[in-house]
Amino acid sequence: MNSKNLCLSFKSLQVFFMRMALNVVLLSSLSMSIVVSAQTQESALSIERHTEESLQKGFKAMDEQDYEQAIRIFSQIIDLGTNLDSYNGIAYLQRGISYASLEDHHSAIRDYTQAISIDPNNTDAYVTRGISFNKLGDRPSAVRDYTRAIAIDPNQILAYKMRAFLFTQINDHESAIRDYTQAILIEPNNAKNYYDRGLSYSKLKDYPAAIRDYSQVIFLEPSNTFAYTVRGVSYASIKDYLAATRDCTQAILFDPKNTVAYLTRGLAREKLNDWSSAVHDYTQVIDINPRDAEAYNHRSLIYAKQGDYRRATADARQACNLGICDVIEWLNKKGWVQD
Repeated sequence: MNSKNLCLSFKSLQVFFMRMALNVVLLSSLSMSIVVSAQTQESALSIERHTEESLQKGFKAMDEQDYEQAIRIFSQIIDLGTNLDSYNGIAYLQRGISYASLEDHHSAIRDYTQAISIDPNNTDAYVTRGISFNKLGDRPSAVRDYTRAIAIDPNQILAYKMRAFLFTQINDHESAIRDYTQAILIEPNNAKNYYDRGLSYSKLKDYPAAIRDYSQVIFLEPSNTFAYTVRGVSYASIKDYLAATRDCTQAILFDPKNTVAYLTRGLAREKLNDWSSAVHDYTQVIDINPRDAEAYNHRSLIYAKQGDYRRATADARQACNLGICDVIEWLNKKGWVQD
C-alpha cells in the first residue's frame, strides 16, 4: 500500500479548471464602449461569440483527451489577438494544461506564465505551473507557486493538497500534515484529506493519530477498503493484533485480492499463535502474487516452527530467489534444511 492514489493527475484536474474557466467567461461583461459605432460593436460581438464557441470546442477536445486538437484550438484563439484578456488568459491556461497532459511541461510552464502575466491573481495558473515545475524536479519553484496561490486565496484547497504531496515526496511529513490539516478545515467532509494525512502520520510512526484519521475516512466512506487496510496495518504496528485482524478481514470482504490485507492479517494471526490461519493467509497472498517474497518467508517460518522442515526449506529457497534470504540462512545455521 502506498500513496499512489495521493497524486492528482492533470486529467483529473481538467474538469475543475474548465468549469472555472467557463464561469469566468459567463461572468465577464461586454467591455466594448457604447460610443463606438453599431457596426464596430457588432463586429466585436461576433468575435466574442466566435471565441466562446472556440473555447467550448477546446473544452470538448480536452474532455475527449484529444489534447493535440485542444492545443490547436486554443492556439487559434491566442493567435486571433482579440485583446480580450479574459479569453486569452483562459486559452493560455487551458493550452498549458493540454501541454502538461502530453507531458510537455516546458511548454505548459510558458503558457501558465503568460496566463499569470495577464492576471497576476490567477491562482489556477500558479497551481498548475507548480505541478509542472514539480514534474520537472524543480521543487523550490513548485513550492513558491503553491505558496503564492495560497497567499492570494487562503481557501485554494488544491494548492494545499499539491504542496502537501510535494512535502511527502521529500519526506517532510510534518509540513505535509500542516497542509492536509488546512485542506481538512476547508473540506471537512472530504475523506481523501483524512486518508492522506493519516499516511503522513503513519510515516512518522504516530499510529494513534493515523488510526484516528483512517477511522474518519471509514466514517465518511464505510466501504473504503484502503482505509480498513492501512488502519489494520497501524493496529498491527501498535500490537493490537485482534483489531488488525478485524480490519483486514473487512478489507478482504471488499477486495478479495487485497494482498496487503492478507499479509497483515497473516502476521497478526501469527502473533496470536493462530498458525494454521496465518498459513492460510500467506498462501492466499502467494496464490494472488506468486512473487511475494515476504509471504514465502513468513510461511517458511511457521512451517519450521511446526517441524515441517521440507516445506520450510522449499518456501525459504523461493523467498531467497525473490530477494529475502534470512530464513534460508537461519535454516542452514540450524541444520534444518531438507530437500
